[in-house]
Amino acid sequence: MPASAQQIEQSEAGPEIEILSKGRLDQPPIEYLKTPGQNPVSRLRDQLRDGSVQLDYEPQQGYVKSLLKHLQIPIDSQILVFSKTSLQAFRISPSNPRAFYFNDEVVVGWIQGSSLVEIATADPELGVAFYSMQMGRRPYLSRENNRCLTCHETTTGAGKHPVHMVRSVSTRSSGKINLLLDMHDTDHTSPIEERWGGWFVTGDAGGMQHMGNSFLENETMVAFGKDSSETLQSQFDTSLWPSPTSDLIALMILEHQIGMQNRMIEANYAAKRLTAGYQVAEDGSVSTQEAINEYASSIVDYMLFADEVPLTASIKGSSSFTESFQKQGLTAKNGRSLRELDLNTRLFRYPCSYQIYTPQFDRLQPQLLAAVYRQLHDVLSGKNASPRYEHLAKQDRDAILAILIETKKNLPDYFQP
Repeated sequence: MPASAQQIEQSEAGPEIEILSKGRLDQPPIEYLKTPGQNPVSRLRDQLRDGSVQLDYEPQQGYVKSLLKHLQIPIDSQILVFSKTSLQAFRISPSNPRAFYFNDEVVVGWIQGSSLVEIATADPELGVAFYSMQMGRRPYLSRENNRCLTCHETTTGAGKHPVHMVRSVSTRSSGKINLLLDMHDTDHTSPIEERWGGWFVTGDAGGMQHMGNSFLENETMVAFGKDSSETLQSQFDTSLWPSPTSDLIALMILEHQIGMQNRMIEANYAAKRLTAGYQVAEDGSVSTQEAINEYASSIVDYMLFADEVPLTASIKGSSSFTESFQKQGLTAKNGRSLRELDLNTRLFRYPCSYQIYTPQFDRLQPQLLAAVYRQLHDVLSGKNASPRYEHLAKQDRDAILAILIETKKNLPDYFQP
């Protein structure tokens, strides 16, 4: 929680501060339940309803492949989780893992044998919106609120807001988790040894220890296989899934993406509540702009990988995902892109999140977006030489700035050389 948000929560400025700290999703200015979605899934839902789009059915996987195609989600993004951590936990096990597929905005979850597909998508107004699709004779896509928010809602100094989750847990061979042991919500700031408990991992982690491909035995996680497709085949028939892999690089990209989106959600919800008229400290010690600047800093720090855990070995994926991910998105004339991967000492060659190109970023509250851009430029231009960003060499900053100037629309004028 940003320091100024703590000051807001602890102040005695009156009932407005109480609403800011504990504001519910159904309260103004959020009104989560009343606000319509504006995202790829809501648009597809409307197209299915008016008949302008039809999904193709397959006996083994229902409408899953067709759904992924229409949402422009690559099959090689598949990652598999075997821990019972879902609305459909009773269906999940090491022999029947839950599959996830994703692009920059949408994550689709599917379980073999289930007629229910679960979907979460970044939404400029809602932060994250949840949907489900029933795979009956006709696919029925609908917005989910309460069922998903039971787990996907959190409370911070920004008040209540929805979140995505990538969680590492201690999992038994049955898929059940030990709730008495630590759980870790993971992103690129998480130690490798705490990541991927309850997940299948295929690829090459370079010998770095992690919790994937492991079962809990006598309160200790014990690996049951290497990071390879053979590990999956020893647990279940991989031919029944769209892909035979649970790609290491895809899992790490999703972790980063979820972390970035969650920080934008928290900051944007705080900015909405602050700029809607909720007061901060009456003595003026914390202004609205100061609080927003703190939230902007949390976005910029994460966007520029300030706390990224370094890789101690080169890593490699097990599918075509590494190549296909890098080919997407916008590229500068010299071929450089924010999607270019490093995979030797860090995740990205140019450490600045590709999420800067998304509608969720572009539609941050104006006061918040302005603060993010100003702080981002201060770092990249060298004006901010804080040790916080010493991981960015001058050539990194220059390259990121040049890529953004060529590829990012609506940059403030002061980004121009």
